[in-house]
This record gives sequence, structure tokens and C-alpha cells, in this order.
Amino acid sequence: MSTARDGASNGASGDRVTSDPRIPHLSSVETRADPRGPAITGAEVQQVFAAWHHERIAVAAYYLSERRGFAPGHEDEDWREAQAQIDALDAVSME
Repeated sequence: MSTARDGASNGASGDRVTSDPRIPHLSSVETRADPRGPAITGAEVQQVFAAWHHERIAVAAYYLSERRGFAPGHEDEDWREAQAQIDALDAVSME
């Protein structure tokens, strides 16, 4: 069993199990047939992703604002810059 240190934690040790055969991996969960039908629909996945995406932009915009001392009048600029940063990160992770 291998472990990785990446900030994710499965307990006090801070190690994350990356190849434990007892833990189903995302690819096996997605392809496993469920006789009751899918647990979550594609539309629900999109809603969850959209909410998560929005939250990530909000957090990035907060830190941009903090960097400038929370000076008023830059909210839209901070939001657009944060959105560009998050979109760029997402584009790289999709490659």
C-alpha cells in the first residue's frame, strides 16, 4: 500500500492511501451498475460543479481583495481576475 503526502488526511498521520484495493476508486464507482438507477444525475453533477466553481472564485476574489487591503471599488475587478485564475486552473487540469 502506498501513501502520499498532499494535505489530504485519513487520520492523525496526515497520510492519504492511494492504492488500497479495499477503497473503490472513482472510475470503478462511476462505471458500476446500480439496479436502483444512478445515484446522481448529470444535471445534479453540473449543479454541484457550478456551486463549487463559484465558491472557488469567491475565495480567490477574497484573497485578491485582501492583498490590496480590502480597498473599496475593486470588487468587479477582483472577481474577474479570480474567475480568470480559476478558469485557467480548470483548463490545465482538464488537459
